[in-house]
Parts: sequence; structure tokens; C-alpha cells
Amino acid sequence: MRNEPNQNQAGIESLADLLRKKNHFLLLSHVSPDGDALGSMIALGDALRSLGKNVKLFNETGVPSRYSFLPRAAEVTGRLGRLADFEVAILLDCHSLKRAGVRFSQTDQLPLLAVLDHHEVGDPVSAAVTVIDPQTAATGELVYQLLITMGVSITPEMATNLYTAISTDTGSFNFDNTTASCLEVAAALVDSGARPWDIYRQLNFNLPPERLRILSQTLGGVDYYYKGQLGTLTIDSEIMSAAQIYEIDTEDFVSFPRSIKGVELAVLITENGGGVCHVSLRSQGRVNAAAMAKSFGGGGHRNAAGFSISGSAESVKSRVIAAAASFMPREEDRSLYEAEP
Repeated sequence: MRNEPNQNQAGIESLADLLRKKNHFLLLSHVSPDGDALGSMIALGDALRSLGKNVKLFNETGVPSRYSFLPRAAEVTGRLGRLADFEVAILLDCHSLKRAGVRFSQTDQLPLLAVLDHHEVGDPVSAAVTVIDPQTAATGELVYQLLITMGVSITPEMATNLYTAISTDTGSFNFDNTTASCLEVAAALVDSGARPWDIYRQLNFNLPPERLRILSQTLGGVDYYYKGQLGTLTIDSEIMSAAQIYEIDTEDFVSFPRSIKGVELAVLITENGGGVCHVSLRSQGRVNAAAMAKSFGGGGHRNAAGFSISGSAESVKSRVIAAAASFMPREEDRSLYEAEP
């Protein structure tokens, strides 16, 4: 690892100090967790237990089948118990209690709170210790820094969880958030026992067959707007209900409209049975997906963001298309991104 100054180090050290002093921890993350949320939470839980701490891993919506291969994934529970049993709650991979689920609508019910996240800040919850770095590829990278600061010996199980966290949030190290730092951390995790091929195989070649059926049903419905710069794909609640799979199993469908020449912003709208849609935004770089998501109460990164909103898929689609007008590239800016003749 390069010996460069770490802009997060002061916050990491403050969090490490808090973790050393306390003994009873609640680790939680956002609903419909992805690989970064789960890998970060499980690895940190393992590390704290290795130091003799008591830990509960909580996620309101549980572990999607795609991530059930993660070591100790079975320890993630949707049963919270008494908040009074915990000294510290650590919110990982998000900085809003609302994203953690309805149980946390009242912040005064929580014990001492810490936040460890890498998403662009919208309206972060007030916490005793906050470490948020949008320049970091994944929360798993911050957890790795925390474990090194605490002097924790990283086991193969921790390494597998953290490698999964970083790999999923960088698109297997293909997204533009892939940095030298995260590659160095990934290499260190391989040295500690993570096996890249096994992890990649579990993530990409172990998916439910229903996923392919949904994909075939929805790909014909890709629509284009703003002279082909906006591509949309919609999955309605009837399709999701019939397939009985998690929203996370379809999230990467947004890559299909994004792959089309000329599309600057891809939108995937997934409707659940409760009258709520989740909207995933993926940008090629000219459109600020995070800013657009924030206008709907969501967040994320410039090139990858999302939000949830009430309404039918068609009504939400109309609102998203209208809102996109304020974020699409101006015609006069086009030359800045076109290749020289």
C-alpha cells in the first residue's frame, strides 16, 4: 500500500477509539442491501467479535439470495430486539436512518450512533462519529481502513466479505470509481484469503432462472427520449410478483439501456406491490445522477444513484422523464465530449 495521507484517518481513528471502548454493537444498513452493505457489515461484525465484543447484524429486508454465499450471511437478522441492549449503533453504506427502515424513524430510540459511508451527502443523520467519503469506491474500503487502524487480523472470511463489497460497487473493477487505492485494498484482501474467481462466479453465475424470464419480458420495453440521450426500462409489479425474486436481482438491468450508443442517462423503474417504485439511475458522466436522485429525495454518486417514490410505474416514469430535462446535457456542450475528427 502507498504511504499517502488518508483524508479519512482522523474520523477512522475516532471510530476505532469508540469501538475499542464499547462492547455491545448494533450494525445496520439500508433496506434491499447490496454486496457493499452486506460485505461491510458482516466483516465489521466479525472483526468486533474477534475483539470479544457482542454484535448484532440487522437488516430489515434480509439477505437477498444472490449474497447468501457470503461467510456468516446467515447471521444477518430482521429481528431487532431491544435497542436498550446496545451501546452503539453503526450505520453502514448509508447515512440516513430512513434508508435503514421504518423501525428507525425515531432517532431518540437509538443508542450512540456512528456512520460509515461513501455516498454523496444529502441529509445525514446526526451521529457521534461520522465518516463519509464519496471519493472512496465502496464502504468496504473504509471498513478495511478501520480494521487496519484497529490492528485486526483479517481472516479469509473477512477478506471475502470486503472483496465482495468493493467488487460489487465498482462493477468488478470496471466502473469509473475504480481507483488505485481500491485495487491495492483488493490485492491485500486476496493476500488475506479472498478468492476473486469464486466470488465472481457466485455473484454472476449463480442467479435465479426467473431473472432471465423477467429480462426477456422487459427488454422489448426500452424507450428513448431527448434525442436518444435518455433510455428507460420498466418492470411492473405483476412481473416481479410472478417471479418472486428480490429487486436486487434485477438492479443491473439498467446496464442494458445504458449500453446503447448515445444514451447519456439510463433509468430502471421497478414497481413493487406496495404502490412504491424504486428508480435506478446510471450516467455516462455528463449527467449528474446523484443530483437528479436528490431532487426526488434519494442520493448516490454522480454516475450511479437512485431513489424510491410512491406511484405506479407509468406515473413515476412520466415524472422522471419530465425531471430529466433539467439534467440532460445541453446541445452546446456536446462538442466537449465528442472525439476530435
